[in-house]
Amino acid sequence: MQYFVDDNYAVAYVPLAEDALKRGDRDQAALDAGRALCLATQWVQSQRQYRQMFQLAGRYDPQKIDTVKALAERAMRVLEETGRPVSKLRIGLGLYRLDRVDESIGVLEELVGTLTPGTLEHDAVRGFALLTLAQCYDGLDRAADAREARQEGLRLAASALERLDKPGAADTVFGWEPDDTARLLLNRQAETSTQQTSP
Repeated sequence: MQYFVDDNYAVAYVPLAEDALKRGDRDQAALDAGRALCLATQWVQSQRQYRQMFQLAGRYDPQKIDTVKALAERAMRVLEETGRPVSKLRIGLGLYRLDRVDESIGVLEELVGTLTPGTLEHDAVRGFALLTLAQCYDGLDRAADAREARQEGLRLAASALERLDKPGAADTVFGWEPDDTARLLLNRQAETSTQQTSP
């Protein structure tokens, strides 16, 4: 379950990403920073979601949360420097997990507007950016915007996943999570869409 996410890996991946960027290896920097951001923000999200449980267990540490948030910020700075579309997607998702919804929307809406339809990478990134935007809009009671983003996001993401026919391919394209998690997100969004359209 999500609250077992280990933040120690984020501690390791951030300096690796920064070193790769200094060497000029933007692909490795994007990969390591994406892993760090995913782990750090999932950990912070789990602390918020299960705060009461952690407090009862004596394991809730606000200072540690601030430290991990700082790691997430460092990872996002590396991702910004890589200039990759998938890096923008990682940043947008990271901001959403940190509960910085307005910033996430700004990053993702800008990203969606710059992508060229038709290529696997751009369709996949645009699809999952739209699915994340739908979640952001849901939280702001923007039902019409959420419905539109979710429908288009589901179409693009499902099409992209069908075109990925080898293990780990989705991780290469999406970067921020393995392909099984990408499929899980897609399934959850599909369920949400079905629930909203049911009479």
